[in-house]
Amino acid sequence: MNIKGTHLMILAVGGLLSFFSLSLAQTESPRFHGVGWRTRHQIMKSVIKPTPEQEERIRSIRQTYHPRLKAAVEYLHQAQESLQDVLLDPQATPPSVEQRVEDTVTARAELIRLRATLELEIKKLLTPAQVTNLKEYRDRMRDLHRAFWERRRSLIKEFTEPRSE
Repeated sequence: MNIKGTHLMILAVGGLLSFFSLSLAQTESPRFHGVGWRTRHQIMKSVIKPTPEQEERIRSIRQTYHPRLKAAVEYLHQAQESLQDVLLDPQATPPSVEQRVEDTVTARAELIRLRATLELEIKKLLTPAQVTNLKEYRDRMRDLHRAFWERRRSLIKEFTEPRSE
């Protein structure tokens, strides 16, 4: 296998891994693709540096939301699975596909709504400096995410377009 073939193989494997991690991460926060709850919590602790009182209150809020978030994630997984099933069904009709799409959109919207409400509730506990730290961190992560995808697109383009020799 030549260098170009090796790079294409790496990109293909990387693409598959990205696809599967993004599929799994669709129910994760966009800022933390594939990162577990405890890890996200540790990252946030290091960014906002909560007081013990804030940490206890945040823990209590999260525990309150946990059952609803878990149910919303499960509902989204079921909706996505149902959509995939109907897309693979040779007898699928446009109305049946559209219904599964609507179910998926509804499930995703509910999860977004719950997470936004949870985040707003937690944000009320934070000082302006902590909110600023959190915003700066998210901005850095967003920039890194964009840079990653731009680099990935350029590599794919570089190795899939025919070269003029």
